[in-house]
Amino acid sequence: KEKRLFINETYANKQEELKDKTNKLKELYQRYRERQREMKDLSEEWEVEKVDLMESTHDLEMQLQLRDLILKHYIPEDWIKAIESRAHYNEPTDTWMIPGLQYAANNIEHQEHESMRRKAQNKFARQLIRRGRGVGAGGGPFDPLAAEEPEVDFSGGPPPKENPYYSYGVDIKKRKKKKKKSRRQ
Repeated sequence: KEKRLFINETYANKQEELKDKTNKLKELYQRYRERQREMKDLSEEWEVEKVDLMESTHDLEMQLQLRDLILKHYIPEDWIKAIESRAHYNEPTDTWMIPGLQYAANNIEHQEHESMRRKAQNKFARQLIRRGRGVGAGGGPFDPLAAEEPEVDFSGGPPPKENPYYSYGVDIKKRKKKKKKSRRQ
């Protein structure tokens, strides 16, 4: 069909030639408009995909910054180096593998690491220490991982909460007793 558009034909008269060339021109213009629509659709799809990729890149950068911040402030450098030296990349599963990870911290008693505690000494920790809340039971420095609150046993269920809608800020029973006494007198 496309070959038919570009073949030089001989016509019997000018009317026939005009009609045929007008039809060819309309068909070519219609194809041109279709190609323009396709290009516009592809351009819009590309823009949407570009925005999605930029958003996912931004999210990944934020996660990476958070990970780096946590590593920098709460995990000692020698621990990080030890983990990095043991880790290896598994291409078929597309994951990082650390041998013996199933045994980590499960059967080994956790030892406090002094550099971890030192890194936790930020402005907030120093403020807590000044107020006397940052010093643990052992009298040591602020430990962000230690529980500051004593554990409460809720084996019988949570303690009942007082309904705020029944509280008026004043003891109603006492007011009623005073009113009754004043009426009797």
